[in-house]
Amino acid sequence: MIDTNKIALIGSNYGRVPDPNATSMLKYLERKGTYNVFILTGKNTMSYWNALVGDRTKIINRNSLRALSLLFKANFVLYTHSLSDIFPHAHHLFRLLKPFRATLIFLQHGVIGLKINLANGVSLAKYLKSLQPTFDIMVVSSAREARTVAKLGVNQSKIAITGLPRFDTPNDKAKRKGKTALVFFTWQDQKNLRRKLRDIETIKKHFPKICFESKSHFMTSEKSSTPIDPRHYDFVISDDSSIAWDFLYFNREAVFYKPSEWLINDPALDERKAFTPDDLIRAIYRLHAKNMTPVERNLYTDNDDNKNCQRIENHLLR
Repeated sequence: MIDTNKIALIGSNYGRVPDPNATSMLKYLERKGTYNVFILTGKNTMSYWNALVGDRTKIINRNSLRALSLLFKANFVLYTHSLSDIFPHAHHLFRLLKPFRATLIFLQHGVIGLKINLANGVSLAKYLKSLQPTFDIMVVSSAREARTVAKLGVNQSKIAITGLPRFDTPNDKAKRKGKTALVFFTWQDQKNLRRKLRDIETIKKHFPKICFESKSHFMTSEKSSTPIDPRHYDFVISDDSSIAWDFLYFNREAVFYKPSEWLINDPALDERKAFTPDDLIRAIYRLHAKNMTPVERNLYTDNDDNKNCQRIENHLLR
């Protein structure tokens, strides 16, 4: 039975894009049925969340007074990018006033401990330094990632090695769509995106038996509200997207095409980087020949038991 006095708020990517960690955590809490859960989001994504929850009263415009009121009443707040996922400027408000009673959980939006920098040249250290006053717990995927973010200044008492919510997946046997590659590039200017997509077109003739399926950086199928399932594909071609870790987690492969310098320096990842169409062709051939150094599993996860959301909930109840 839902405890109406136990309020949990979930926010994702400033209300602009549903993040898979937020989506998975929402599904878990809804199944538990013991929390009064609200999604705070922007107008463009309300239909997405409503399809998951089926109760419009639980989908709140993050720009509203209702959102601000809930923020002061909440017991738990879970966000993926910034506390401003929940309410505009809440990130800065909290750093100045610290007015909320809620336990604040930074779910993060990717295995960020595997990145050196974030978008637009913002260092990961600077990003985490700005966030640290606004979370009580930072969720990480592995002990290795925990060591990385601790070195960047995150208080060890705030780090929880729970695994990421989106890695909780039912143990069904997902069917592959034949030999299929997912093409999934991240946010960037349209000019660079078009160039990368043209390069993909030029290499297709070398792989007539592979279907190249392009999707937007939305982590969802355009025709449904379900996250992309890496198990449907053989490999992904991306630049810096965190979806690559999902593929590696599910024993699929990844090639980083024209990545920035965000990625952590790891020999196995260097093998998977390509900067020209010819590089990309060679990388795909090596993947299919299984001529790649395996990526160490503890690089991105310590857990493989579908209990990541449960471990996060355990931290909420402490």
